[in-house]
Order: sequence, then C-alpha cells, then structure tokens
Amino acid sequence: MVKPGSRLLTHGNTGGLATAGVGTAIGVIHHAHRQGHVEQVWVDETRPLLQGGRLTAWELGELNIPYRLICDSMAATLMAQGLVDAVWVGADRIAANGDIANKIGTYSLGVLARYHGIPFYVAAPHTTHDAACPDGKAILIEQRAASEVTGVAGSFGTCQ
Repeated sequence: MVKPGSRLLTHGNTGGLATAGVGTAIGVIHHAHRQGHVEQVWVDETRPLLQGGRLTAWELGELNIPYRLICDSMAATLMAQGLVDAVWVGADRIAANGDIANKIGTYSLGVLARYHGIPFYVAAPHTTHDAACPDGKAILIEQRAASEVTGVAGSFGTCQ
C-alpha cells in the first residue's frame, strides 16, 4: 500500500500516545518507513487542539521518520501540486455500514484526496467498529468549547 518514495499526509494523532503500541496510522507509516518506502510525512497541525503539531510531530521525530508540519489548510495545495501520494488517518468510530468518524478536517481531506485521485486509507483497531451504529449520521460528533479555536490550543483570550 505504501510505495517506495511515498510522501504521506496524516491528520490527528494516531500513534502510541493515542492508542496501544506504535499506534494505527503511525504504525503503518512506521512499518513503511522501516521498509524504506517513506520519503516524508506531511503532518496537519490538526486544529483546534493541535494534535498533529503537538503529538504526531513529536512521535514521528522519536521514530526518526522525516516529517514536515503544515497548517491544515495547506493540504489542498500540496495535493494540487502532486506532493501527496497517499493520506493515512485513524478513526474514532466506524459505523456498521463502514462510515468513519475522525477528527474534524478528516472529511475535507477525504474529499480533496478523491478529487485529486490520491489514495485515502484509514487504520483503526477492530474495537473502533460499532456494529450498533447504523451509519455516520448516527455518530454523535463531539462539540468542544469555543475557546479552543480562539488561539493556539485555546490559550489566547477570546475572539469577538
């Protein structure tokens, strides 16, 4: 699935800090890197809490996997320029019909990847699958405090 020389894009945190062991999507990326297939990883900052910038970037660095941190809105330009070979993300929940819920921003990456003909993969443990949830419309999306988007990690005052 990961071809030699791949430039991968990831969103959210899918490493050992979020899951057991080496993680989900980062686990796949780590395995592909050990095989010499990863040129670099584009790491979305993953607003609002900067999971990519704070956690994924650190984990990739600890694994000696070359990466570049980007703002979330930069992914479209990278795809348009042919600089992304595949997108790898995790999942917070998978419905019975296969619909996937992940961090905000993952849906737009899926749409962009499809538009640009870029493979989009989800790596998740079996326990993420919820057979009692019929489809994505039934997945309750977490609503967070507005203060989380008014500054970096919600640390700078309020937006008026």
